[in-house]
Amino acid sequence: MQKRIISLDFLRGFCALSVAIAHFGMANNYLVHSGEVIASTAVEFFFILSGFVLAPQILLCLKSDFFENFKIFLIRRWMRTIPPFVISLTIISLYTGNLFNESFFKYLFFVKSFFSISNNDYFPIAWSLAVEEWFYIIFIPLVFFFKRMSLSFFTIILIYVLLFFFVKFLFFSLSNDDLRRITFFRLDSIVFGFLLFLVINKVSNIVINLFHNNFKIILIISSLLIVVSSKMVISNPKPIWLLVYIYFTSIFGMFIVFILVRKNHLFESLKILKLFSIYSGALSYSLYLFHPIILIIVEQYEFNSIAIKFLLYILGTIFLAIIVRYFYETEILRSRPNYQNKNFIEINKKVFERH
Repeated sequence: MQKRIISLDFLRGFCALSVAIAHFGMANNYLVHSGEVIASTAVEFFFILSGFVLAPQILLCLKSDFFENFKIFLIRRWMRTIPPFVISLTIISLYTGNLFNESFFKYLFFVKSFFSISNNDYFPIAWSLAVEEWFYIIFIPLVFFFKRMSLSFFTIILIYVLLFFFVKFLFFSLSNDDLRRITFFRLDSIVFGFLLFLVINKVSNIVINLFHNNFKIILIISSLLIVVSSKMVISNPKPIWLLVYIYFTSIFGMFIVFILVRKNHLFESLKILKLFSIYSGALSYSLYLFHPIILIIVEQYEFNSIAIKFLLYILGTIFLAIIVRYFYETEILRSRPNYQNKNFIEINKKVFERH
């Protein structure tokens, strides 16, 4: 398999902790609007990371023995994501009195928020997991079909993105619902990470250096766009501003991933940073899945200090994530099937900055 990029492990862990911390703040009426923006942005970054990291496997499926490799891709993906999800869903359903009711099974099959945010949304983070599962089921066969019509990857992605843009634009203009968390409308979110991988492997060294040499300016401009659009969402909560925010965040996420890949040597050379990146990245999925459970538990009790409450919440979340990761997930990951053809398309080495 492709060598892990330590800097992206850092981003994965950082985003998971950001979501957990933001949700704690929101639950305790601290910086509620800012917390919503932080958590939302972190989730959008997860989408970019997913498409980027899994791009080599997607390309492998598309270039040879599609049906066999696609089957292996889905099995590997589901063995990675579904077992911890089922545990988390079962615990929170049992704790909230929703075990085996209609909402439980809708969450289980990732259809709870497919077309709308329905009542009894007791596991609200599940919408992003549903986007992950449905995207790969839909997108990869679509690309395979259109590639047989001799369309390029970039043409297919352009059509796909424009289609969802117009669908979102239409419904965002007519509805006041929180369409950001409706699965169907977000099925283009991950494609931007896949697009970034393709671009990196197609562009010249001159273009890569041009982006790198001006990354501070681009970072400032991108950050301002995120701030402005998020402020508009808060102060003037019209769906059109939410649409602007979503696309700005995707572009910003692509740029962040590009820079972190470019600066990967820094994460490799600093031992403490490398260790934090590896372990936080490994725990990120469990941190994301299980922090709502710990949050519900700590909110049931009175604490003399918000700091103690927060410390117990973070330590409890990390402890549970470690238990699930190293005593449950690891054994499942070891038993996943491997691809027969391991000739993966590696990331363009030109993108890695020299020491």
